[in-house]
Amino acid sequence: MESAEFILDAQALVIRAKGEARIVAQPLPCLSDDYILVRTTAVAINPTDWKHLDQVNVGHTAGCRLGFDYAGIVVALGSAVKTGTLSVGDRVYGFCHGGRKQDGTFGEYLTAKALLQRRIPSNLSDIQAASLGCNLLAVCQGLYQRLGIPLPSAERCPDISVTKSQPLLIYGGTTASGLLGIQFAKLSGCFPIVVTCSPDHNDYVYSLGANLCVDYHQRDCARQIQQFLSSKKIALELAWDCIGSAHSARVCAQVLDHNGFNMENGMKGIRHGHGPLYASLMPVPLNLLQRINGAIENAGRCFGYTAFGEEFLKDGVVVPASQEDLEYAANFMSLAQDLLAHGRIIPIRIDVNRGGSGLPGVMNGIDEARRGKVRAVKLVYTMDDCGQ
Repeated sequence: MESAEFILDAQALVIRAKGEARIVAQPLPCLSDDYILVRTTAVAINPTDWKHLDQVNVGHTAGCRLGFDYAGIVVALGSAVKTGTLSVGDRVYGFCHGGRKQDGTFGEYLTAKALLQRRIPSNLSDIQAASLGCNLLAVCQGLYQRLGIPLPSAERCPDISVTKSQPLLIYGGTTASGLLGIQFAKLSGCFPIVVTCSPDHNDYVYSLGANLCVDYHQRDCARQIQQFLSSKKIALELAWDCIGSAHSARVCAQVLDHNGFNMENGMKGIRHGHGPLYASLMPVPLNLLQRINGAIENAGRCFGYTAFGEEFLKDGVVVPASQEDLEYAANFMSLAQDLLAHGRIIPIRIDVNRGGSGLPGVMNGIDEARRGKVRAVKLVYTMDDCGQ
């Protein structure tokens, strides 16, 4: 059995300065009581990786490790990790709070909060599992905590012909979060699921469960959505913005119902007496949305770092620990594990080792994401060659 006892140093990708990361040898991360130590087998790229690297403004992230998604093998358990939940030798996947001194998945070894990590289902490879963690967390917070759609059943699909279905807009349907979100929304009984994406990816997006794809490049994108909803007499009450730009927020606000769900107008909705809800992967002030649509009741942000249940520093501001977010995320990861194991949720398309494997490949992948070269796939890198 593998042991970390004799490992002194390991390679990791570390921020050196704004826009600059280097592969360095450093001591293994300290193993906290409620964490596990993992030998990394694969990692995936997320937009937050290059943003952490490029948006260093006061130097507080210099020396920090990068990386959020991973798969690997458990080599040690913290003293507080409950027996039977995870064991040394388990294949695991999940997510870490990258961008901190001790955390970050881009390395030969990593530490991860045990409560949020799960065994890899036998029907998934490490490469597939590495693509999931960060985007599962986005779905968890965006669709379920912020928008409040019902969690899917682990056993069966909802019958939308006999239940009150919830219309949903997912703006940015070919982001990794959007592609997983479409699948979860379908299992939760959302109908219709309206998605914005490039026409090049329509077939893929429809195959995952979307009911209408609209080209976000078109100037009349919002009008097309409105016309579809009007033709079906549907009041759109929920929008999940996987882009979080001024343009995407504006489109979402335009197409969300403006009428306060007055059923006398003949529009079908299920949030009677409540205004529409908006959630985004990026912060969007509610007052900006309400300038376009005064009926919007709330604008929630998917702020994934709160899922760790630990206080942290963000842009110079201390964000308090949230036990509620930790417990919700832990329960959601267990549900997702069951859905993945039974093939009801499938990993999105993966591009493996684009630009090379190991940490050198990861550096190339970060640059690909920075330049906007990643569409409808997740970049995953195997860690069999971590050196420079």
